Amino acid sequence: MFFLINLIGVPLRAIGSAYPSLFQVRAAELGDMVNVSLKISVFCIVLYFGWNLVRVAAAVFKQNRRQAELLREQNLALQKVDKLKDDFLANTSHELRTPLHGIIGISESLLDGAAGPLSDRASHNISMIITSGKRLASLVNDILDFSKLKHEEIVLKRKAVDLRQTAEMVVLMLQPMLRSKTLRMENEIPADCFVDADEDRLQQIMFNLIGNAIKFTVQGGVRITAHNSGAEWEIRIADTGIGIPEDKQAVIFESFAQADGSISREYGGTGLGLSITKQLIELHGGEIGVHSVVGQGTTFCFRLPRANSGEVAQAQSAASIAAPETNPAASVSPAPGMAAALSEAIAAPFVPSPAADPGANRPCLLIVDDDPINLQVMENYLSSEPYQLVFASRASQALRLLDEGLRPSLIVTDVMMPHMSGYELCRILRSDVASRNQLPILMLTAKNLPSDLVDGFNSGANDYLNKPVSRQELVARCRLHLQLSQWNAAMENRVQERTAAIQNLLDYTGQGFLSIASDLRIMPEYSIESERLLGTELSGRRLAECLYPDDNEAGTFMEELLTSLFAEEDDARAEVLLSLLPVELRLHSRPLHLQYKKIQAVATSPERLLVILTDMSEQRELQDTMEKERKILQMVVRVVTHYKEFRQLVGDYRNYYRSGIRELFTSGLPVFDQCGELLRETHTMKGNFAQFDFLFTVEQLHEFETGLAEWRTRLAGEEESAAASFFQEWATLVDFEGWLNYDLQALNNVLGESLPFDADTVQIKKSSLARIERVVTALLSAAEAQSVVLELKKLTYQPFRDLLNLYPEYVERVATRLSKKVHPLNIVGGDTRVDHDYYIPFTRTLGHIFTNMLDHGIETSNDRASVGKDARGRITCEIHEQDGQLTIVIFNDGKPIDPGQIRRTVLERELATPNDFDSMSESEQLGYIFSESFSTKGRVSVESGRGMGLSAVKKAVEQLQGSVRVVNGSAGTSDVVSFEGQGVTFIFTLPLVS
Repeated sequence: MFFLINLIGVPLRAIGSAYPSLFQVRAAELGDMVNVSLKISVFCIVLYFGWNLVRVAAAVFKQNRRQAELLREQNLALQKVDKLKDDFLANTSHELRTPLHGIIGISESLLDGAAGPLSDRASHNISMIITSGKRLASLVNDILDFSKLKHEEIVLKRKAVDLRQTAEMVVLMLQPMLRSKTLRMENEIPADCFVDADEDRLQQIMFNLIGNAIKFTVQGGVRITAHNSGAEWEIRIADTGIGIPEDKQAVIFESFAQADGSISREYGGTGLGLSITKQLIELHGGEIGVHSVVGQGTTFCFRLPRANSGEVAQAQSAASIAAPETNPAASVSPAPGMAAALSEAIAAPFVPSPAADPGANRPCLLIVDDDPINLQVMENYLSSEPYQLVFASRASQALRLLDEGLRPSLIVTDVMMPHMSGYELCRILRSDVASRNQLPILMLTAKNLPSDLVDGFNSGANDYLNKPVSRQELVARCRLHLQLSQWNAAMENRVQERTAAIQNLLDYTGQGFLSIASDLRIMPEYSIESERLLGTELSGRRLAECLYPDDNEAGTFMEELLTSLFAEEDDARAEVLLSLLPVELRLHSRPLHLQYKKIQAVATSPERLLVILTDMSEQRELQDTMEKERKILQMVVRVVTHYKEFRQLVGDYRNYYRSGIRELFTSGLPVFDQCGELLRETHTMKGNFAQFDFLFTVEQLHEFETGLAEWRTRLAGEEESAAASFFQEWATLVDFEGWLNYDLQALNNVLGESLPFDADTVQIKKSSLARIERVVTALLSAAEAQSVVLELKKLTYQPFRDLLNLYPEYVERVATRLSKKVHPLNIVGGDTRVDHDYYIPFTRTLGHIFTNMLDHGIETSNDRASVGKDARGRITCEIHEQDGQLTIVIFNDGKPIDPGQIRRTVLERELATPNDFDSMSESEQLGYIFSESFSTKGRVSVESGRGMGLSAVKKAVEQLQGSVRVVNGSAGTSDVVSFEGQGVTFIFTLPLVS
């Protein structure tokens, strides 16, 4: 506007000057008008920009005010949450004090004899309860003080307090901590050291600082001094302990801070003591500092205001009056009887038991825990069981006991121990001492996260129990692992014994050799074994009469065959005659096997018939044994495979003969019908036991069934009253229990232990099953062994889907680490039972697939919401079995793979030419992601980026002679995908070995 008016004003002034008469306006007046217009335009411009500045400033002010309001609301919400947390902490701690008061009070009264005299063992245990209760009470008090200090609710009752006397009292209270150490306690506080403080809080300050000094000092001493610095006393507590690292000194006064937080730290605590101490000192108007050198010691220095002379005089006067009546220590010490027991319980370490007596016929349990109270609890739990208990307070002590010759049957160890954790101990035992089968290890800990369980099992533990441990569960687990260990050892011994017995039978199988000539008499050359087998002098005797001494007809028939054989010149006919000779016969109650060989005549010897006699007694016994072994092994396989049904059958059978028969006899049915009902029930029982290949029970039930059939025939033609009593007496005298026990004993001989009929399953180690398979293969024919081994395989094969059980939790954990949200991993199918060992190398690599999908495919919640997707991503796994193949389809609904990005990476690495790549199908292009070191990610992270994960997957697939392909979209999955072209599917095809 300014320039427009100025531009117009110049010609107007010129025209006004040239033609004044025309406009009747003077040039000067026209100039004034133009100048005024210029001023107005400038004013308008200033007004316009000013208005815009005001509007912008107002908008900024409103935005700042909204941000301030939002921050205020968020601060209020955080304060409210913080207050709720503090209130919960304080209220919970306050509520804990009531039951703690009852526990400690009643325990102290029992220790003082309120319920009568106690044994030393009972007094020791009650002292442990009091110690644990006071430790918990101290923790509760710390939490309450922490809450009160935070909310400034502690009111000090200040007066003149004798600091030297307070220090002496605290040292007296801490005497139990000194019992197990050789420390010098030096209280060098002057006698005239009076401070203006709350006496209880001052005692609490000294208790925390001196207690820490004692706790962290192994040798040397603790020195307490005070120096008058005018209006304040400067108090120093110095120790010669382990010291505090310089980088930790700045944080030790923070709440819940500790210098060492590892599971194997030697010193406990919550991290509240020094924080509360600092705040209490500052509440008194003082301050605290620390100076420490690692390995040399620590000095805490704090200041407190001096008490004025009037209060000091008053305090000294009150002390002199109370001195004859009151012992300062008495107010803080427990009753004499309780004090002695409690001090002993706290200070004295748990004394480990001596090494187990190798001659004692009891399992030996080695208990490892650094807490004497926990060791006492374990002793209380297990002392009533038939075990030898050996205790160790350190992992190193447990290893030393093993080096000295201790051979425990089971080890129960804590996880959190000083210097060496339970995990480390377990790893050492597994590498240097014994395997899981030979030495079971049971871990006890208060840590119960899934990762803790995985760490425990990875270190070699057999089982894992969380504290607090139930006595019943602990005893049951110990019994189970001891029983499994015994079964394994018994199975190995049994296999060795039976192998030796069979070998012994084979080694002593004898044979006899003799020959006869055409006169059918035995020639003088024969083996001694032949004479033993035939039981007579042989030279010159007729063979037929030796083989058939009591059967002339059979002897005559054999001689006729032998005569025809010697006269026969045709070899084919001679072979026929040889086949007609007796091959097996029984002589002198001994089975003999005969083999014949015709020997042609030579110059020095006539034509002869060689007869080979084999004593089949041992072989028959061996065959009988093998047949029995075969049947027993089949019975074992059936029982172990279908243990639940077997257990039910045994229960029904026992009910049948213990009460069922008597109930039948008292049912009022005619005796003929009773016999028929009993016959049907017996037949059913026999069939049921035959399904489990029972031997003796089935045979005896069959004989009993035969007797019932005879009785039924007899009862049909006799008077009811005359036959009923005899029949019932006969039926009730049958030894049903003995039949069953005979077969159960055969089972126990194989399994090495009585069957646990109170359990639903029987557990056998995989290695033991492998040994049974070897015995079956050695003893049985190929066809029979194959059928039995197939039954055993059913015990070791498991559903394929079980190989993927870890991945749902793994996917959730990786998604959380990547700040992404996904639905729980859904695994469908995979019920076919397979050999896990065959597929484990492949399934272990699938973690790369899931990680790749989460890192590259699944978008963040905001990105998914922006394109209309569910905020949570979805990953599914489907397993199909068809035509001898196993197909695993893994799908995610995230972003598809970008073929353009694959192309750029392929060309950069010169894996293919542009023409070759462009001519490929999309599936072939996407297949490059399985190349070694192939990655489209610009940086390497914990999850991905090196390009090795998918190549490992492909290698594992190829080792199984399988294939893998990747497809953009949901090809191969039955899930319905809402967005076309979204997501990626990996399809694995493997041979099915089921």
